[in-house]
This record gives sequence, C-alpha cells and structure tokens, in this order.
Amino acid sequence: MTLLWIIISAALLVLWITGRLGSRVTGQQGDSIKPVNECAEPNSVLRIVCLNIQYGRGLDQRLDLPRTASLLKDCDLVALQEVSGNQSLGQPNQAAALGSLLNMEWIFAPTKTRWFKPYIGNGLLTNIAVSRWFWRPLIQYRGRSFRNMIICEIELFGKKVTVINTHLHTGMGREEQMKQVFRELAKYRRAILLGDFNTKPQDALLQELIRISAAHDPFANAFDTTTNTRVDWILLKGLVATEVSIVEPGASDHPALRATLALQTT
Repeated sequence: MTLLWIIISAALLVLWITGRLGSRVTGQQGDSIKPVNECAEPNSVLRIVCLNIQYGRGLDQRLDLPRTASLLKDCDLVALQEVSGNQSLGQPNQAAALGSLLNMEWIFAPTKTRWFKPYIGNGLLTNIAVSRWFWRPLIQYRGRSFRNMIICEIELFGKKVTVINTHLHTGMGREEQMKQVFRELAKYRRAILLGDFNTKPQDALLQELIRISAAHDPFANAFDTTTNTRVDWILLKGLVATEVSIVEPGASDHPALRATLALQTT
C-alpha cells in the first residue's frame, strides 16, 4: 500500500508540474472568415489598430476589457498582443470577449497552454473577410515564454493583402525571431507587419531588415525622436498610410497605433 501511494503521489506531482509549466502550442490554420456586418462593396481603405493589451489591464493594473475595447472602435482589423486565454466576460478568451464587445469576428492564437488549456497568445479581430489564416510558432532557444505569429489574407480594393501579427521575445532569441518574421514578410508583395517587437527604433538589425524588405514605417515621424523608445510597430509593403494616430498608454501599458491604409499606386 505504501508503494502504491508513493506511485500515486509521484504521478500527481508530475501532473501538477506539467500543468503548471504548460506546453508550447505548435500552430494551427482555420477556415475563411466572413463577418456578419461586412460591407458589400470592395474596401478602398483599411482602418487598422495595433495594441498590446497587457491582458486587459491598464496602467492602474485594473482589469477592464470594455475600456480596452474603447480604443479599438471603428476599425476594420485589430492586431492584439498579450491576450489571455482565460475566460473573460463569459467568453473562451479575451480576443473573443473583445470581439463580442465590438461585434467583430476573432482569432486567438495561443503560444502555450497551462493546466492543459490555452493560456496566453496573440489575437486578431476583423470586420472584413479573411480568405485564409494560420499561425506559426517562433524560434525558441530557452525558457518557456513562447511566441508566435498570425498570418491572414484579406482583400483591399480587389487586391490580396497579407497581414502578419506578432510579439517578439524580450531576451535571447529575439533577433532570430525578428529574422524569421521578416522572412515571412518577404514572401508577399502587399503586406502589413505589425505587433510588439520589443525592439526600439535605434536597433541596427531592425533597421537593416526594414531596408532589405522594402517595407516602410508610417509612424517614423509620429513620435518624438528625442525620446523615441517605442517597441510597437506597423510596417507596410505595397500600401500607404493616409492617416496615422497614437493613443498614449492608459488603458494598456502600451500605446495604440491606429492607421488608415490604401493601396500604393506607384
């Protein structure tokens, strides 16, 4: 009996450790998405916003998803980072909860599980049709702070545009993850790469990758260059921004980057 209890106790301890540490999510692809309130006419502009939502917590550390949703209104496409897989407002994850608040379709791409359920990851909200979407894990060298990127295809005025949303590591492996994401960007003629890069504008590798990819930064002149320590990015290929704006941190510890995009004509 003593041996049996030792075996049971050891098995329960392994199960507890496994559940507590969690495991990496390898990736997934899904069916096309057709929002209920999609406009019948082809879109001539695309209104986007990029925000690390800090799991719905503001600078005051108060969880308030309706406050987060207030930053995301009147957009066609929303890229989210630091999205919790825990139930929020009766939804299976925070992307779903925000989608419900904003009447938008949603994608949640967990980077890892904990207690055998999706734990944290990136998200995407859309009011326009997505012809296909998938996500892929990013290179990981050590630790359990796993990362991924969501890739989806949309149409803007009849032309295919690829959207890549990601959140890079803060430590070892960040540069290799950045190279991986830019290799994905290089595959497409018209694309939007956006997310939390955990990389400041002064980073030499980032600037070199932007140059090689022929992408451009519509927010290059939107920040005070003397105090520019931003880590959130929107980069464009084959598109131009007709309007950009920045919502300063408050509802999150990151600013919200908003842009209105059109196809590049030259």
